[in-house]
Amino acid sequence: MEQNIQSIAETTTILKTKVENLTVKNQKLKEEKANDKKTLEQLEHKIDDLESRQKRNNLIFHGIQQTDSRETWEECEKKIKKAIAEKLEISEEIKIDRAHRLFLDRHQDP
Repeated sequence: MEQNIQSIAETTTILKTKVENLTVKNQKLKEEKANDKKTLEQLEHKIDDLESRQKRNNLIFHGIQQTDSRETWEECEKKIKKAIAEKLEISEEIKIDRAHRLFLDRHQDP
C-alpha cells in the first residue's frame, strides 16, 4: 500500500513538473505570437504605404484605340504622348517610365 502511495506521489511530482514546463512554454508562445502580430501589423502598414506611393503617379487614359494586340510598351507610350499633345495641347516633353494597356472587359465603354 505504501509503495502505491509512493508511486502516486512520484507520478504526481512528474506530472506537476510537466505542467509547469508546459505553462512556461505556453507563456513563451503567447509572447512570440504577440510579437509576431505586432510585426505583421507593421509590415502590413509598410506594404500599404509602399502601394500608396507606387500608385500616386499613375494615370489612366481612356479612349486610346489599340490597333495591334501585340503592341509594345514603347508603342503604347508613343500613342499616349501623341494623345497628350493633341487632346490636352501639352507640347513639352513628358517623361513616361512605363506605359501599358489595362485589359478591361471588351463590353465596357472606354
